[in-house]
Amino acid sequence: CASWNYAIRRERGGYQATLENALASLRLMADMGFHFVEVEGYGRSGVTRLFDERKRVKQRLDEWGLRALLYCFVDSGFAHVDFLKRARDALDRFQNLALPTAAALGAQMIRINSFTPSEALYLDPAGGEGESRYHIWPPYSDEELVAGELKLPADFELKPTWRALASGCRIAAALAGRQGLPLLMEPRRRELCETIGDLINLCNDVDFPNFHVVLDTAHANYGEEFLIAVRKLAELPKRPGRILCIHASDNDGSSYLHGAVGDYEHRGGIDWHQFAEFLKLPVFREGKPFRGPLVVD
Repeated sequence: CASWNYAIRRERGGYQATLENALASLRLMADMGFHFVEVEGYGRSGVTRLFDERKRVKQRLDEWGLRALLYCFVDSGFAHVDFLKRARDALDRFQNLALPTAAALGAQMIRINSFTPSEALYLDPAGGEGESRYHIWPPYSDEELVAGELKLPADFELKPTWRALASGCRIAAALAGRQGLPLLMEPRRRELCETIGDLINLCNDVDFPNFHVVLDTAHANYGEEFLIAVRKLAELPKRPGRILCIHASDNDGSSYLHGAVGDYEHRGGIDWHQFAEFLKLPVFREGKPFRGPLVVD
């Protein structure tokens, strides 16, 4: 399966500006020999545009011999502590735009992100806690996303924001479950779920049978003991077997770089032989070895 990361890297600024650019990227994935692809709805206008054009996109996928494995709904608001102000709107878009789009494309899974509202900020490790210097990652919009720094508001609290995220994920999982779809999340830098440990906590707090995980090897390898962290995720006491999909790319653990698998000359560092042996262990769905999709990322 081809990751949507390929389409992202083709575009100036990181993300496709038009639906036509997205279709062009999908056509190139077909030309490279892929049969399964990820499709992303980016930002509110992008999600709406893809919803409006979902039949045409499905027609193109069929023409090119492609099947949508996963639809990624990229929208902020799930973590907003004021449900009436932001979270309800995000969940409405998820229910009325994202889920019908996923159904029309024949997607087998749907993924969301743990992006935070602009009030939710991240501690800058380079700065002392006393300085309260934080990175911010603004809500998705049609504008280019830029990480900046801001003083932490005096009234900001992480726990209510985390509880709001877990609550939003539970509602989204219930909505996706009505369509027979698993809801997925992956750890990503500058999000509430930035590490495997964060994702383990979220899985425990959400505790829904169809709430699953995308294991992105490049993300998981950044700043963590890779296989130790991944095994903890696979063997969650409450609901083991949460890993449903794997994004495969390589790095040396010092950054979020997404390099080619096994490209040791260019900063690759994951032990893929050891990882392959790990995938054979009976710690995944239904106590069996891993049998989910492997996505080239």
